[in-house]
Amino acid sequence: MFFAEKSSDKDPMLEYVIGDMTFYIDPKQEALKHNLIFIDDMLNAGMKLKDSRTTTAAVLELPGMKPVFVKRENNKGLKFTLKYLFRCSRVFRAAAAAAKLEELGVPTPKVLAVGSRRSRGVLKSGYLITETLTKVLKTEAVCNRLNNNPQFYESFMTEVSRMVGTMHENGVSHGDLKLSNIYCKDSSNGYKFGLIDLDGTHMHHGKVSQHQRTQELARIVSSYARTSYESCGKAIDIKSVSSKLVEQYHQHTAVKPDPESVVQESRGFLRRYGLEI
Repeated sequence: MFFAEKSSDKDPMLEYVIGDMTFYIDPKQEALKHNLIFIDDMLNAGMKLKDSRTTTAAVLELPGMKPVFVKRENNKGLKFTLKYLFRCSRVFRAAAAAAKLEELGVPTPKVLAVGSRRSRGVLKSGYLITETLTKVLKTEAVCNRLNNNPQFYESFMTEVSRMVGTMHENGVSHGDLKLSNIYCKDSSNGYKFGLIDLDGTHMHHGKVSQHQRTQELARIVSSYARTSYESCGKAIDIKSVSSKLVEQYHQHTAVKPDPESVVQESRGFLRRYGLEI
């Protein structure tokens, strides 16, 4: 589904075609148009946050604009070509998910533009352009605060469970709820949390299933456990963390996952990395 189909009637995305690229742009971001033709050159020349066979990502300084975050999905070869011959790039799913999260009151960076490049029907690349996040704590810093700051721990559990519970009740699963995809901003009004990396987000027909809810919570717990063990040198109490997260989650949804199932799923995820905690 094209992101344009998910736009609100009040503020629809504007379609913009340039060469073999088609973009949908926030109408308040007209300045973007003049930069899109050079987007690949700027990505290749910029300071990259990620540069792999699958994804290229960077924060770019574009003329006449505040810095923006750009993620490009790269064509990985024949299998990718065949898969997306009659499908949209995953960036459109991420953009649609961001619009849904905004509707639900779940913070995520605002999408400024989304688009793709095709040659004779073959998807060459997909592009997602969003606002940048400033003054965000690094994942290791979040982990340290979880371990050593009870107030932060409570805020994290309360707000993350609210966001995830709200999503699940409205038929949205994130797909990769690891600690690095939960951002935290430390402001004078307290801690502000949100979600990023929506490529794996799925829109369900109805509410998210019990099994998927359990897995999503387990990803949070296992990611926290792994980060704490590998980066902070501390083994967390997985049972205690799982129980706390489930109790907070249950305050925002009628469904209460089994804490022991969350523990077992968390340990299963950790075993993939050779960890027994």
